[in-house]
Amino acid sequence: MQQLKIHFPALLYGWFWVGMALSGFFAPDNRVAELGSEWVSHGWHLSLMALTFGTITLGLYCWRLREGTKE
Repeated sequence: MQQLKIHFPALLYGWFWVGMALSGFFAPDNRVAELGSEWVSHGWHLSLMALTFGTITLGLYCWRLREGTKE
C-alpha cells in the first residue's frame, strides 16, 4: 500500500496523457478547429503532443526511480 501512495501521482499523470493521446485520435476536426491553435489543426497533433510531453516526464520519473535504487 505504501508503494501505491508513493507512485499514485505519477500513475494519475501517466493516465492523463494516455487518455489525451487516445482522445486526440478520435477527436472530430470541427472540435479541434475550435481550439484556434496554429499548431494543432488535426486530432493526431494532440496525440503527438500528449505522447511527447507524457513520455518525457514519465521517462524522467522512471530514470529518477532507477537512480534512487542504486544508493
